[in-house]
Amino acid sequence: VMPLVGRQEELGLLLRAWEASKEGQGQVVLINGEAGIGKSRLLDALRARVEGETYLWVAIRCSPYHGQTALYPVIRQLERALRWGANDGNAEKLEKLEKRLSQFSFPLAEVVPLFAALLSIELPDGRYPALSLSAQQQRQMTLDALSGWLFEEAERRPVLQVWEDLHWADPSTLELLAIYIEQAPTAALLNVLTFRPDFTAPWPHRSHMTPITLNRLERVEGEAIINYLAGGKTVPREVVDH
Repeated sequence: VMPLVGRQEELGLLLRAWEASKEGQGQVVLINGEAGIGKSRLLDALRARVEGETYLWVAIRCSPYHGQTALYPVIRQLERALRWGANDGNAEKLEKLEKRLSQFSFPLAEVVPLFAALLSIELPDGRYPALSLSAQQQRQMTLDALSGWLFEEAERRPVLQVWEDLHWADPSTLELLAIYIEQAPTAALLNVLTFRPDFTAPWPHRSHMTPITLNRLERVEGEAIINYLAGGKTVPREVVDH
């Protein structure tokens, strides 16, 4: 793996936020930069530095194709967390959901129908009470259940949650993230947000939030990357200039 070039200050800010978060003073780091500037590379470096620690890594990746699908990246992350297999049928998916939720303090009769609806699982007749909620009530209770799940995880071990490409996020995903940001200061939770410059954050700045803007690397740093990728071979000056 190529060593991190020219981002030591930014990595230091992330690591300091992580240390505070592990002590129960949850932080939020916002990484702003154009496409290809190195946002994901910085996350890789952070993960490499915390390797060996006891923590939960949660990766939520927004998609340019699902910006109008409510909670799309959160649903995909839940499917990974529940370890759904490609061949799992409805019954297997429900069993894995029930098993996971039973590990928390949730009232299953209330939350299983919420998560089943979110994850498009059919419930057997009579097994759970029907959801007699308005669309707005169901949405709010689902957001509350999702945040309850995360913060209960954070009571067991620190959580490092990354949100990639927020410029593609749907409104419901941003609303859930706003809940996490609001409640983070009292939890062992670090939220790292990445987005492009055209994204406008819909929440006010708070004292536990650290903004990072990734600018282009200096020429000497770019040359260091080129030399590493060239594997010791000489690269023509015109190519380096380009």
